[in-house]
Amino acid sequence: MYCTRCGADAPEGASFCSRCGASLSDAPAGTPGVGFEPATTPAGSVPGWPPMSAEISQATINPSATTPVPATAPTSFPGVRYGGFWRRTAAFWVDLALAWLFGTLLLMALRLEVTQPDHFEPRTLLSLGIRLIVAWLYRSVFMSSRAQATPGQLLLNLKITDLEGRRISFARATGRYFAEWISFMICLIGYVMIAFSDRKQALHDKLAGCLVVHAKPSAAAVSPGPGSAAPTGA
Repeated sequence: MYCTRCGADAPEGASFCSRCGASLSDAPAGTPGVGFEPATTPAGSVPGWPPMSAEISQATINPSATTPVPATAPTSFPGVRYGGFWRRTAAFWVDLALAWLFGTLLLMALRLEVTQPDHFEPRTLLSLGIRLIVAWLYRSVFMSSRAQATPGQLLLNLKITDLEGRRISFARATGRYFAEWISFMICLIGYVMIAFSDRKQALHDKLAGCLVVHAKPSAAAVSPGPGSAAPTGA
């Protein structure tokens, strides 16, 4: 005796197929495959029950196959405002004046020429080198400090962070300082990029992976919106 549904061999007198559960009351004796087509049981189906659809079977076997995976959202920092072109320009001139003042005081302490009457005279070249070192240390040390800003940037409520909003290292601050030379040498185009960048990044900011943001968010950025519960305190 053979099952007319799946073709399995069944013992004489059995009422149901032990493989697919179909009724054997009308099952003919003989060779399987003659006069019937064995039914195909889809993967994940239970013998004796209606076969599941391909979508249901796939979802049962591998749930992640039909579950959409959300795309990774870009990092955002609520309440953060990026430093604009004019604010950064004002901070730059303040820092330039302070770095020049520190360099001048150091040259006077070393009894070197403050002015450069002859640009090829050794003492003048030494003075120029000292001024460049002072400018580098001035910007890199302050930007990598706990304040995350130079005095000029602090005055204009700005600070330097990496792309995740963290304090930058001295090495990254140094790279940003020398990358700023590139922004200057290409006809200041690197600085003009601030006005057209979504996150107000200059060319040297992009090269160093830095952001210039407001040190203290504005009251409008941190104030609760309409309907928000106001914080309570003593």
